[in-house]
Amino acid sequence: MRPLSHSSISTYEQCPLKWKLHYIDKIPEEPKPYFTFGSVMHDVMEYFYVEKENGKIKGPRFSAPPVNELLAYYDSIWSSEGYESPEQEENYRQLGEKIIKEYHEQHARNFTMPIATEHYFIIDIDGVKVRGYIDRVDKLSPDSVRILDYKTTRDPFRIPYVKKDEQLALYQMAFEELHNKRVERLSLYHLRSNMDFSVGRRPERMIRALRKKILRVADAIEKEEFEPKKSNLCPYCDYQHLCPYFMDLYAEKTKEKISVEDMVEEYAQISLEMSRLKKRRDGLSAILREYAEEKGMLTIYGKRSALTVSSYERVDFDDGVRPLLESAGLWTQVSKLDSKRLKELVDGGAISQELMEQIERYRTIKKITTLRRRKMKDEEMDVS
Repeated sequence: MRPLSHSSISTYEQCPLKWKLHYIDKIPEEPKPYFTFGSVMHDVMEYFYVEKENGKIKGPRFSAPPVNELLAYYDSIWSSEGYESPEQEENYRQLGEKIIKEYHEQHARNFTMPIATEHYFIIDIDGVKVRGYIDRVDKLSPDSVRILDYKTTRDPFRIPYVKKDEQLALYQMAFEELHNKRVERLSLYHLRSNMDFSVGRRPERMIRALRKKILRVADAIEKEEFEPKKSNLCPYCDYQHLCPYFMDLYAEKTKEKISVEDMVEEYAQISLEMSRLKKRRDGLSAILREYAEEKGMLTIYGKRSALTVSSYERVDFDDGVRPLLESAGLWTQVSKLDSKRLKELVDGGAISQELMEQIERYRTIKKITTLRRRKMKDEEMDVS
């Protein structure tokens, strides 16, 4: 099996079918402006700390490059892929320039060379390979480091979110497994606000839970469990035309398809009308039952139909009776608190007087009144 990554694990959890279409069938997704922009900005952030030539790293920097050099590099690697309009692309371009200027102003003066940038790793978790790239690793002491991940999302983060971030937890696990250094701090750096959101190392219970999740996802992939999973992310998925939940939207407009569409609309309209009529009928039923009870009537008449009123008592027991029946060894005879069966036990004398008195506290009697409709000259019946 191909190595997993944080991204591929997240994709599988979002939708197993999407994972298959992307990673096995290799059906490309449409380029997205935020992915293109994020990739460019990550490249610029690396350029701030290392020298590059023709896309290849020459070596680490010992001081920050001039801001104009950063902006020139930004222009040289800019990509127009995925933007929906020239206006959108220009807005993103200006946003990138703003981020670069503010980042340079904030970090150039106190430039500190990191241990690593875009640090590639691959680890083995009980036979499952997991790989990734760590944006930046900073030295905190001779034996400890901080791991930082750049983000270009719109809104800044909340610390509880950072503490739960599994990507950072994966990076901590991988780095400590491969290097003889302790990860003391984990950071999400929000580029739009130039704010660093840092937390302490993730506890071992989180690392263990992450390992279990990785093994669970790998096992499901090995078993080819690729069922579609519906969520609020579906409207943004590029694979809708291949998904059983949505493919009908993309079906060819044949006579059969048009007929099905018409039937779907008719079914929906009938369902709405039935819901409306049921609500109205329930309201009328309540009024008529109250009227019949108040007048002491057992039949009420309309112009062409009549309604027969009948009543019975229903005995119910709430959940408080369960411990009493369990202690008496009778619970298995009253599966899922079957009120009818429990009443039979009570009436049949299978329950002692003492237990009976305790059960009585949990018994309620509810009067149920129904209306049975019939035509004046026809015996066709309906119950409401």
